[in-house]
Amino acid sequence: MHFKENFDTRKKNLIAIISIIVVTVLLISLMFPLKNQTAGDDYAYAYSVKKSIETGRLYLSEATTAALVFPVLWAILFSSFLGFSFKTLHISVVFFLPIIAITTYFLLKQFKLKPHLAFFASLFFISVPFIFQYAFTFLTDIPFLTLELLVLLFFVRGLKADKKGDLFLGSIFSALAFLTRQLGLLLPLSVLAAYIVTSRINIISRKYLSILAISVLPALTVILYILVFREGTVNQYIYGKRVSETIHSLLFARSASVGLEAWSRIIYVALEYFWQALGLFSLFAITVIASNFKRYLSKKAIKSLMLALIVFIGLVLLEKIVYMEKTYLGFPLVLYRYESLFPVPWPHIWKYLVMISFLFVTTESLLNLKNLKFTRTAIFLLTSFLLFLGMSAIAIPSHKKYVMSLLPFFLIYICLLSKKLKISGLVAIPVLLFVLIDSLQMTKLRYDTNALAQQKGLEIVGRGIDIDRVLPNLEYTWSLWYTVEDKYAQELKKAGGDKLTVTYPVTPANQDYLIISKENIKYGNLPQKYLFIENSPFTSLFVSSYLLTIKKL
Repeated sequence: MHFKENFDTRKKNLIAIISIIVVTVLLISLMFPLKNQTAGDDYAYAYSVKKSIETGRLYLSEATTAALVFPVLWAILFSSFLGFSFKTLHISVVFFLPIIAITTYFLLKQFKLKPHLAFFASLFFISVPFIFQYAFTFLTDIPFLTLELLVLLFFVRGLKADKKGDLFLGSIFSALAFLTRQLGLLLPLSVLAAYIVTSRINIISRKYLSILAISVLPALTVILYILVFREGTVNQYIYGKRVSETIHSLLFARSASVGLEAWSRIIYVALEYFWQALGLFSLFAITVIASNFKRYLSKKAIKSLMLALIVFIGLVLLEKIVYMEKTYLGFPLVLYRYESLFPVPWPHIWKYLVMISFLFVTTESLLNLKNLKFTRTAIFLLTSFLLFLGMSAIAIPSHKKYVMSLLPFFLIYICLLSKKLKISGLVAIPVLLFVLIDSLQMTKLRYDTNALAQQKGLEIVGRGIDIDRVLPNLEYTWSLWYTVEDKYAQELKKAGGDKLTVTYPVTPANQDYLIISKENIKYGNLPQKYLFIENSPFTSLFVSSYLLTIKKL
């Protein structure tokens, strides 16, 4: 009987994994052909790869803040077979997408989730627009997320049964996560904290092999990184200075008002991350609610729902009163401006989606309060989440995409709340198809639009126009791919070689040649006076769009 159950479980797992691979590969194939284009800060990372290949030694651009060693080496591997280009760099990142989905599935299975729930959650996870859109860039977000999930998988497995092999595998991926982003170091520290908190002193001494399996490799990796890259990059100095100043304001402010303002800002950013994650998982929550609708009609559930609603209204009002800002509840416009399939614009319904997600999470948390257990695994996950949230709020208060490293923790918690609930196929399948197709449509349109805009930008530069005067589709860092090292060298020279006082070089803000997409025009990005140059219509998968090329007057 036991053998039959194991066989059935393995069969279901195999079917789930094959299905995940098929769906993921199909989605990726629909994004082809890939195109040479920059996105955000990936010009700095791409330049690091290019320079490393040319010089034959590992090189980090002065414009990089991330540790970046692993993504550069990974891209060099792909470039050795395919040649260096942005297409190759995109392939090296897209490669991680099925790994993310499969790792998410096995991670969720560690919590004894039913295969169909883990399957639904894994595919839903990669449909999150941040994940699918950033898979087609050379930014560090997707490599780090992949490694983060692998670390979580092996540390959770290791903690549950004290398996030293799994703990060591977790430490390997922790080291690679650190070599992608310094944030990765927080994961082994969280495991050590979980061991210390849940073990008596006499037991800790007997767990030395497990502690060594967790900590030795990450510690050696950090030491080696510091020795090899002891000079650091300009951006690492700027980033480090910003973090130290923020922490100093939080802990050692010269006045109560300065400290209060610093704490207030951090709490606001953390709250925005919280709203954003709830919004991104709102259709997941709606699927569970619709599959278990009768559950929420009981007296106990209605009381919990009413309490959750009061708390939600209170938080929204508090945010509006304290921060005196228009309440967007973390809405990531940069993601959804290319959405063209959903019958109602996302900005119009985002607040309601966040509210539904909040009500679901809070209500189920209240209903499951008696089942709450602070196991070693739970402490590890909670510590990791709080450290990630704290560092993301402190270090990068203006970049909402950094919610990505928090999403695995939200997904795990929402799945745990849904563990004993039904997932109706009649609801889940249409929702899953919609979010996958919708995310594909947004990603494809954004990718094709930016590629065409940058191609048009190069045509203008080819006519003798300075590249700093051209702005393709609001991609402000585009020209830095061509000028980054010269600009940093100039700024470093002005600062007398002192990286602590270097001014961060940016593209001039008033470019007079603009290539703007229909989607960006909707949000009022046209200048008041301009000379029309060209209209470039194009089709991207399911939708049609156009680019306007204009010159400011």
